Amino acid sequence: MDPSGNLYGTTQYGGTFSYSAGTVFEVSPDRKERVLHRFQINGYDQRDGYYPLNSVVQDAAGNIYGTTAEGGIHAGGVLYEITTDGKEKIVHAFCSEKDCADGGIPNDLIIGAKGNLYGTTYGGGINGNGVVFMITP
Repeated sequence: MDPSGNLYGTTQYGGTFSYSAGTVFEVSPDRKERVLHRFQINGYDQRDGYYPLNSVVQDAAGNIYGTTAEGGIHAGGVLYEITTDGKEKIVHAFCSEKDCADGGIPNDLIIGAKGNLYGTTYGGGINGNGVVFMITP
């Protein structure tokens, strides 16, 4: 929840594209919903990521961060930022291979006091069982 009382979240499916693969949304205190970003599976171009399964976090400047379970340039999901002007930016693309050092299929995030993002992944890492990561946006 931001200082104005807006709530933020994701949907795994839905949106308005023919290959819709989830949304990031805002709900205001007066219950008005606004979609901030629509993910889509666009043929082989999946750099955007898709299927956001987890909650989002917000930094002090109002930017929203979250993860997708799939997509990205390495096909292991992404950590994305939705800026205050509504633009999506990929902060990190995770790998889909079993032994990727940075992990794959990211979970929920938390944000630290200095703005660093912390989270875990389901896969990747030395034994293929996931990693704990820290990313500085």
